Amino acid sequence: MSTSLTRGQAEQAMSRFTPVVVPGLRLGDPPEPGEWAASLARALIEALLGHRPRAQLRRWFLPELYSAIESLRVVAPVGPLPCRPLHWRVCSPSSRVSEVAVTIAAPTRNYAVALRLEEYRGRWMATALELA
Repeated sequence: MSTSLTRGQAEQAMSRFTPVVVPGLRLGDPPEPGEWAASLARALIEALLGHRPRAQLRRWFLPELYSAIESLRVVAPVGPLPCRPLHWRVCSPSSRVSEVAVTIAAPTRNYAVALRLEEYRGRWMATALELA
């Protein structure tokens, strides 16, 4: 699967979100991108293998990416759930953007997941996805 948005498309999608300002609430920095992306990649593979509801992914992907994920065929669950991240690499082109490549070990094969994460209101939002 290859789903990417141009920078303009990503900015346009992000601009549709209306920030909520709560007096006295300070949003912190998002978590470390490597471990966080590894967890998101694991959740994505578990959802595609039928072990997790896809709706759990909705808040972490731009709507256009989530729609693409929903359109993918779900494989019938096979055995227990031993999906786990093997390793990941992080590249941060800026302080608010990280690109992460993750290898996930699943029951029948390994998956490569590449994510572009952009900071949004103190958390990461996936704005591009490559899956092999």
